[in-house]
Amino acid sequence: MWALLSGLGGDGALYEAILADVQRQGAVSNVFILGNVVGPAARSNDLVRRLQHPAAHEPQPRVCLGWWEQQCLTLHGLSRETEPEELLQCYGAVVAKQLWDEISRETIAWIYDLPLAFREYDCLLLHGSTVAVGDRLDPEVNPFFLLDRITRAGVHRLFCGRSGQAFRYDIVGSTVTSKTTTLGHTQETQGDGGAERAIIGVGSGSTYALYNPYTDRLTFRTVDYPPH
Repeated sequence: MWALLSGLGGDGALYEAILADVQRQGAVSNVFILGNVVGPAARSNDLVRRLQHPAAHEPQPRVCLGWWEQQCLTLHGLSRETEPEELLQCYGAVVAKQLWDEISRETIAWIYDLPLAFREYDCLLLHGSTVAVGDRLDPEVNPFFLLDRITRAGVHRLFCGRSGQAFRYDIVGSTVTSKTTTLGHTQETQGDGGAERAIIGVGSGSTYALYNPYTDRLTFRTVDYPPH
């Protein structure tokens, strides 16, 4: 069984609460954190060190790049974007400066080495989509957009964390048709939509997902946080 979470935002106490709940569930073989481990909080560096050095009885969490991690790389000139325009538009200059001041060089080096996604069996686990880290996939998005994103991924289960929502969106009986047009001729290719596909939002913060890749069983849990 897998535990999938996102959106810790540098909150080490939240991670401990989720980890304790995960351990009570029994046979959890992998913990995946689908981005947004850090944020403009002073505690982010401590949480990263905690993830790097789990206790002997704990699984090593596997972390992929999230939106906040991408903003850190942009601020430090380590991404394709030359200016943190999205960060400034969403949060303003004050938060951008906090992110610059609070995230250490050691944490930046850790972020730089994070993978964009994990592929396990016929599942892809990532923060946004294969097109962009900032892609928000949720049940309110146009179905054709969702079908495009999971088709590009080339899997039947796409797990994501960017929207912050906990959901399962099934795509049943889909068929993908492509057209190639040249001078005086149009060629149409119909792909096999085949088996059912699903896009799964793993939640954020205190809500996380448990998934069994052998039975396709999915459950969502919300921890009592802050713990009483």
